[in-house]
Amino acid sequence: MSIKTEGIQHFFELANGLQTKPANYYIGWAEDIETEIADNASLTALTELTGNGYARQPIPSSSTGMISAAGGTNGRTLTTDEVTFTADGGNWNLAKTMFLTTVISGTAGPLIDTQPLNSGSGIALEDGKNYDVAMQIMAEPQ
Repeated sequence: MSIKTEGIQHFFELANGLQTKPANYYIGWAEDIETEIADNASLTALTELTGNGYARQPIPSSSTGMISAAGGTNGRTLTTDEVTFTADGGNWNLAKTMFLTTVISGTAGPLIDTQPLNSGSGIALEDGKNYDVAMQIMAEPQ
């Protein structure tokens, strides 16, 4: 699990008023290996899935869509709602990473966080199959 530089900037700018809270955040899937995605990467660095019903799934940016709680030794976690991805019209390529952003499509938004899918072994959805995911962003004081 890795909060990215753009994710830190996004949350800091929410706090100081330079960003407005989006109505939704979005979870997407990429073919990249999560541990090989640089901390300062942007959405343009990802090989996102396409076709056969693939679309980023929305998470409401609310206290019910993203739940904050204590986590770790002295840290906090932010856990998203669970969303469902469904292959429709054909099989999907192997996705090894899920990511969080503020945009429904394209690369204009920040790459907030990345996490391995299925413990890093990935998921290749077959046509008509679905898979549920949620993300958990963790922060621990240094």
